This record gives sequence, C-alpha cells and structure tokens, in this order.
Amino acid sequence: MPELPDLTAVTKLLADESRVALLSLLLSGRFQTVHELAHAVKITDQTASYHLKRMQALEWVSSYKQGRSVYYHLASEQLAALLENLLNISPRKKINSFKKNQAFKELKAARSCYSHLAGALGVNFLDCLCQKNFVTFQHEQLALTPAGQLFFKDLGIDINKLPAKGPLLKPCLDWTERRFHLAGTLGSAFFKECLRRQWLRYTPASRAVTLSWDGKLFFDSLNNPLV
Repeated sequence: MPELPDLTAVTKLLADESRVALLSLLLSGRFQTVHELAHAVKITDQTASYHLKRMQALEWVSSYKQGRSVYYHLASEQLAALLENLLNISPRKKINSFKKNQAFKELKAARSCYSHLAGALGVNFLDCLCQKNFVTFQHEQLALTPAGQLFFKDLGIDINKLPAKGPLLKPCLDWTERRFHLAGTLGSAFFKECLRRQWLRYTPASRAVTLSWDGKLFFDSLNNPLV
C-alpha cells in the first residue's frame, strides 16, 4: 500500500526538550553511551534510553554494542544538516546562567557539525581558503582550485582518495555565525585530520572543540598573508 510521510511523528519527537538536547549532543558525530548522554543532559539513564529508543524507531539514531556498552550515533549527515537548518530558523532565547553562557561561547568559538568544523573557527577557515584562492565561492557553490588541491595534499589529504559519495565541497550555513563553513567529504577529511594531529580536541559532554597550541599555530598561519 502507498505510504505518506508522517510529519506529526517528527514534530512530536522534537517537542520534548530533553530529546532536542540529546540530538544536539549527537551532532558531534561521536558514538556516545546512554550514561554519557544522560549525564550531559542531566536526566536519568532510564529516561535517556527511552528517548533514544524513540529516536531509533524513526531511524534518527543508530546504535553499536561493544561488550556491555551500547553506543549511540546520529544516523546520517543528511539528518545532521536538517537539524542544523532547524537551528538556523529557530527563534533565540535568552541565556540566564553563567554556566550556559560559557557553554554557548565555547560552541560559538569552535564545534563539530556532525563531521566537519563549525563555529567562528570553521567560518574563518573557509574565509581563509577563499582569500588564498584555494577554493572559489560563487552562487553558493564551492570549487577547489589546483592551489587548494596542493594545500590539502600537503596536509596529508589526497583528494583522489576521498569517498565518492556526496559532494567534495559544500557550504553549510553556520547557526551561530550566520555565515558558511566548509562541509562535504573534504570538510569531513580536514576535521578528521585536525583531530588526528590533535590540533583540535573535544570538550567533555559537548560538541565544542578546543585548539591545542599546535592547532593555534596552524590556524594562525592561515591568517598570515605571506603563507
């Protein structure tokens, strides 16, 4: 029999504040246990498990069992993009606590957007790529130049070996900066390389990332007109 999309099921899922908080954490792109997620959202493990199973029923999250632990992960980058778009169109609410204000500042400075770099650092990185003519950005379309291909190759990222699935470069509208950062398979490969080199490190119980000293040197070098 033919089937119609059940948009009501989606809106019901997003109507709960705890579920929205869990989804926001899963936007980090990392696998996380029920206990880790529950602790970050400040709900019980049982409540977090209930919410995650509801999300799994709609195929919004996937799980992986290793030993006695079950790890949860956002199901797809397409879903991550949808959630980021919802963040862009959502009304803003005031932050009234010092702790929440500090957490927001960390997210705004640098964070993971599923598998690529977002926040002010991510936006600035794409700006630098454009200024140095490593990529061109016209009509909301990104293209890699020969100089850009050499730049990424020097970082250990071989364009020819990246997954063929999905676009190589894609602009992603940043919900805190309201400008674009770099997504696509190249954006994901760059973020992965930053983590591998420990230029970036995840903040516990958050999708914010912080710069190491070596990471600061690298990103500062991009702003140097002589480099």
